[in-house]
Amino acid sequence: MLSAMPTLLKATREAEALLTDAERVLGISLVLIDHRDALRYPGGTRPLLGQRQSHQRNAVCRIGFSPRCVAHCRHAMHERGAAASAPFVHTCWKGISEVAVPLHWHGVFIGNLYAGSWRGGVPPRLPADFATAWRTLGELDPEYARRLGALLAVFAQGWMEHLDRATPLGARVGGREAEIRQILREQIGQHLSLALLARRLGLSASRTRHLVRDIFGRSFRALLADERLFHATELLRRSDLPISAVAAQVGLPDPRNFTRVFTKRFGFPPGAWRRRERGTST
Repeated sequence: MLSAMPTLLKATREAEALLTDAERVLGISLVLIDHRDALRYPGGTRPLLGQRQSHQRNAVCRIGFSPRCVAHCRHAMHERGAAASAPFVHTCWKGISEVAVPLHWHGVFIGNLYAGSWRGGVPPRLPADFATAWRTLGELDPEYARRLGALLAVFAQGWMEHLDRATPLGARVGGREAEIRQILREQIGQHLSLALLARRLGLSASRTRHLVRDIFGRSFRALLADERLFHATELLRRSDLPISAVAAQVGLPDPRNFTRVFTKRFGFPPGAWRRRERGTST
């Protein structure tokens, strides 16, 4: 790993520079949400600056930014991007439209590349400064959106190939990563320990610990916590299950502990998060 660091760091700088150059040439902002941690190199290095991976990069998105923004662009759009085979236009709950380019590497969905900010629909009631910023946005012409999406799809493919030459993307989007995530999904509502994961993988606990750290850039405990909370948001969004039932299904049977952990991560308790996500007040 140490011998590969100069190559990784060089690729990191070049990857960010390519996106910055594309922004300057096209005159739009680019945000890339990595849904699978596929763009995290072994050891935790990322090829993108932190701000690149959040819509707070866009001035209009920073105003009124909330957990609902994260739930929409990081979680709900994950499903839409994974199912899409071509770029598409989407409008978020704040009335902001973007061109979204799904990133697929050898058939595996990695994340979405989002381009620009345009007015889309009527915005909800938000701070006055948001309404002012929203009105300064232009309207997205459908033909321009189509051509921009096609151009960015080609750019994104070349961008991923550039990263793959530095450290194979396939090693992160398939193979052991896919196997580990599948085991986590299968066992998410049950007791799942590092020892159990090691047995399923046919490895020692020590080797499994290092493997998880190398692939995901974090500990097994942190990875499992993230998977449980992500699954919880899906259940809250899609079902009317009581909070206690959601907690049990993601392997956190104590509703009070589940609420505490969920609130710490998303800024709202589960019930309030569900109401905000669905746009209801009761």
